[in-house]
Amino acid sequence: MRRLTLLIAMLLGTTVSADEKTVPLGPNPVMAGGIFDRGGGGITVAAELRETVDGQMAVCGVWARSRQLNAYARIGARDTLVPALIRVNGNVVRRDLRVFPRVAAADSYAGAPARCVTTGLTWRPDAPMEVSVPRQIVHQNGRSDNGGGFRLILNRTDEPNPALRRGSLLPESWTNLRFGVGG
Repeated sequence: MRRLTLLIAMLLGTTVSADEKTVPLGPNPVMAGGIFDRGGGGITVAAELRETVDGQMAVCGVWARSRQLNAYARIGARDTLVPALIRVNGNVVRRDLRVFPRVAAADSYAGAPARCVTTGLTWRPDAPMEVSVPRQIVHQNGRSDNGGGFRLILNRTDEPNPALRRGSLLPESWTNLRFGVGG
């Protein structure tokens, strides 16, 4: 029965069941993200609104990071989703977007396996949605204001897909703390 419900949802493209694990994103998700100030690269969140089978509104989404990031950005990328949020009609309906699965950075996230969470709102097909990933300190050691230490900041950007930015010039396996293992 669950597979039949998922198949119907995929064919209809809008209705989702609360117990589904993932659904494919539609062709025009709303995207937002940020760019790391050291070493380059960035993250992208892609999300859209869907109607649930009981007429409620759900937000479905994925996130991606640049393939090559420095070790601090790689470790902290997922945590940048904690202060990220989604607004519908100007009201915050979801904070902490870590519930969304990570996917590979791509030109388009249409069809990406997204996870959905309900918003508690009644479905409105014309409801405006905004994704926001705020500027934040990702990593800091020492005192970087006096020339010592290191600070990594994720800056907001108007770029539509910052995860496509090239990050570190080093191979991915070199910037992973599990040396020799990509991730």
